[in-house]
Amino acid sequence: MRIMVDDLITLGDKKYITLDSIYYEDNNYIFVNEVTKDEEPTKSFYVFKVVDNSCLLIDDTKILDLVLPIFSSNVQKQIDMFKNKETYNID
Repeated sequence: MRIMVDDLITLGDKKYITLDSIYYEDNNYIFVNEVTKDEEPTKSFYVFKVVDNSCLLIDDTKILDLVLPIFSSNVQKQIDMFKNKETYNID
């Protein structure tokens, strides 16, 4: 399973939009924002580990302490690029 940034995925009865995807220590992790049924963002964010054709919710604080700073930095870079694009009207 390959999940890319901006992919909308459904896991169980919930939908998520992928904000970032990283490989860390030979594992693929995704950082997602839960969305409503109308695909509006919520204030709920999660980290999943992609294994074969499934996603496993990560709640191990040791792993989260390692990957969340990476996700935070990556998402901040995306925000900064978006702001610069708006400022300079780059298409």
